Amino acid sequence: MKLSTKILAALVALIMTAAALLACTTPGKTPGGETDGTKKPAGSNTGVETEIPDERYRYPDEDLDGFEMKIFSIMGPVTTWLTFPYFTTEESSSKISSAVYNRNLSIEENLHCTIKEDNADNSNGELWVSLLADDTDEYQAGVDYSWASISRSALNYLIDFKSINTVNLDKQWWDSNLNDAFSINGHVYITSGSAMISSWDEIFVIYFNSKVAEDIGGINLYNEVKDGTWTFDRMLELITVTNNAIDDPGAENEHYGFATQAFYSVPSFMGTNEATYGIVNREGKIENNSTTTKFINTAIRLAETMSKSDSIYYGDNEINQMFANGETFFLHECIGAMTNMRDISQFDYGVLPMPKWNEESSYHSYSGAQYLLFVPWTNRNVEKTGTVLEAMMGMSDKTLKDVYIEDMLGQIYARTPDAATMLYDYILPNTLYDIGGRQGLSFNNLIPLVQAVPMGITDIKSLVDSASDQVQAIIDDVNNFNG
Repeated sequence: MKLSTKILAALVALIMTAAALLACTTPGKTPGGETDGTKKPAGSNTGVETEIPDERYRYPDEDLDGFEMKIFSIMGPVTTWLTFPYFTTEESSSKISSAVYNRNLSIEENLHCTIKEDNADNSNGELWVSLLADDTDEYQAGVDYSWASISRSALNYLIDFKSINTVNLDKQWWDSNLNDAFSINGHVYITSGSAMISSWDEIFVIYFNSKVAEDIGGINLYNEVKDGTWTFDRMLELITVTNNAIDDPGAENEHYGFATQAFYSVPSFMGTNEATYGIVNREGKIENNSTTTKFINTAIRLAETMSKSDSIYYGDNEINQMFANGETFFLHECIGAMTNMRDISQFDYGVLPMPKWNEESSYHSYSGAQYLLFVPWTNRNVEKTGTVLEAMMGMSDKTLKDVYIEDMLGQIYARTPDAATMLYDYILPNTLYDIGGRQGLSFNNLIPLVQAVPMGITDIKSLVDSASDQVQAIIDDVNNFNG
């Protein structure tokens, strides 16, 4: 009996030791090009980091037998806005380009395929010529303006991603927020994911001047985000305080507490209260959300508090330089704007999510995503295309995101770890899309709120009512499409 007890105790100890050793294994690269995914930002928009099941991508046991995957993208990888493939034929000094090169090389070697890209300005209709032709499958996938791809005329020529057996949209490397917001009658014709760097570029955030934050009392805005007190009212308070602090009557240029572009400011701040122009209801139908009380009241509040003043500046591209010059405390811009500031050695700044509408609400990061992915109906190798796209998204999920964030933050990546935390935990997971916005059906082109809010015009109801018939006609046209 005593011997049995000793044996049992030894077995228990052995099991506990093995468990401890497994628990101490350092996460990182795994065989076959897999990326570690044991710790990810929370899927909710609370910004709280949680452990989730291991969802790392693994190559399928499949040989594509020399399949050539040819992607058409408008404008091409030479721009900072369209960076879907970021294709390069060799390793580059650019960290992002090198990461994409190595990702594509790994996919090609493991799946026995090749990945190529053509690109052009779509203003001459070149993309649609290839899509409409019924005798060619020259392109297996494409990246185009989202508002062009989601139009009623274009939908006839796009394949539903949900119908592609080799694509699993439930995986974390596909953008579930976008797929939910842009689904049409339960179908997903355009999408995005971890390989679509352009979607990250166009997420709107709030930048702040770190030196001014220190000068006015050492406020820690990162802590305010984490404890949930970074709200719209708090931002308004700081706009006034910091404007008074940095205002210099003798300076050549005026100083402001906040600078933004009106065209993007209004839908972005409307989004903090989830007041989008359009929504997709439970039946998968698009609805005009701009006539609701919530939408109208949100716009009125913005007009009352965010109109042009001595503290708030509405401009265009010059706002980035104003911020770098210390002429504004807050800058409302997209993540892609970091490329204009990251290498200015004498300039120290921080990045925050869009403020919560109030302390009871959640963080929502509005995206003006213009370029999204589709598969044309002419594709005769849909399942192989899906296999490659799944690999591109899955292999990008961890490594490309890490490289992107480090590259975009530049010098402040190491100096201010909280900046990366904002992107990982509070901004990227909580992206908000608007099917009625500029990247969707462009209701906002019919409702001139972008002029009304900066001018302090509060008769929002008249504006939305005057456009409601036109908006409904657009909605009905798309809702009647059944694929």
